[in-house]
Amino acid sequence: MSRTKIPWTDASWNPVRYEDGWMCTKVSPGCWNCYAESMNLRFGNNYRYGDFSSKAEFSLDENVLNQPLHWRTPRHIFVQSMGDLFHEKIPLEFVHKILDIVQMCPQHTFQILTKRPERMTEIHRLVFGVLQNVWLGVSVETEKYLHRVNALNEIPATIRFVSLEPLLEEMHIEDYLKRLQWVICGPETGSRRRPCKREWIESIIKQCDAAGVPVFIKTFPLNGKILHDVNQFPKKFQRREFPK
Repeated sequence: MSRTKIPWTDASWNPVRYEDGWMCTKVSPGCWNCYAESMNLRFGNNYRYGDFSSKAEFSLDENVLNQPLHWRTPRHIFVQSMGDLFHEKIPLEFVHKILDIVQMCPQHTFQILTKRPERMTEIHRLVFGVLQNVWLGVSVETEKYLHRVNALNEIPATIRFVSLEPLLEEMHIEDYLKRLQWVICGPETGSRRRPCKREWIESIIKQCDAAGVPVFIKTFPLNGKILHDVNQFPKKFQRREFPK
C-alpha cells in the first residue's frame, strides 16, 4: 500500500502485518469507528481489531519494508497507517529494522502517529535519537487524552505534531502548543460518525494562530455531510498548512 487519499501525506507504508492483513487494539473513544479496521474487513480479513484469538503474530513484510528505498521522488510517508507502530505486541526488532530503512532514505519525510506515546518514549531511548526526516505525532480525540501530548513533548524530535481527529468535543490546547510544530484537525467520517461542531474547529484554528502553529483542516462538517474537498470548505476553514 503506497497511494493514499489522506491529504496530509503522500504515501502510506505498512511493513508490519498480521496474517493476511493488519491488526491493532482499540484504546480510547477515537478508535471506536476505526477506518483501518473497516478497510481490513473490506479486504477480506475476517477479524476485528483487538481480536488476537488466533495463533498468528505480527510479522514484517520484507518486500513492503524495502519500498521506500525504491521511491526516488521525495515524499511524505505515513508509517503504519493501518495500525500503530508502537503497539505493545510489535517486537522492538521490527521497529529497529523500520527505522534502519528510514535512515537510509533521507530524501523522504516519515510521519509516525501513535496513541501510545509512552512506548514511543521507551523505544526512542533504546533505538533512535533525533532523526531529521522523522515527524512524531500523537492522536487525541478529547481533552481526557491530552496527556499524550505531554509525553510527546518530552521526546526530542525535528517535528512534533498532534492529530485532533476525530474531534469529539471542544478542546483547549493552548498550553500544549508551546513545543508542537503542527496540528491536524477534522471530524469523524463514515456512516457511524459522531457529531463535530464547526465552532470546535474554529476554536482550534484560533488557538493555533495565537501560538503561531500551522494547522491542517483535513475534513469539515457542513449541513450533515463531511466535506473532503478543501475548496468546498467555508473560506476561513480552508487551512491546509504544513510545518516549515
